[in-house]
Amino acid sequence: MDQTIIYIEKVSDLVKAISELFYQQKNQEALAAMPSLLDGIMNLSGMISEKEGITEENKQELVKVMGDSLMAMENKDYVLLADILQYDMIETLDRYKDMFV
Repeated sequence: MDQTIIYIEKVSDLVKAISELFYQQKNQEALAAMPSLLDGIMNLSGMISEKEGITEENKQELVKVMGDSLMAMENKDYVLLADILQYDMIETLDRYKDMFV
């Protein structure tokens, strides 16, 4: 299995865990895990940028979802943040995974 796919799955698992913490209103635990997620997203973004055949639009999907996530964090709307992570982020990561198969 491609290392990038394994990394995408790792980031996806972290996203699911963090969103679940937000849904359980364990906001401090979830916020404490966010730096790990941001590091994972940054690393993944670099991997995606190096992949040939991925359009600029595809590359920007992750940036858009992260922007939405950060806006929800700034507004302390943790339910919205959980929704963005659970649905938008997971969907984007699944699309990326399909591109590396």
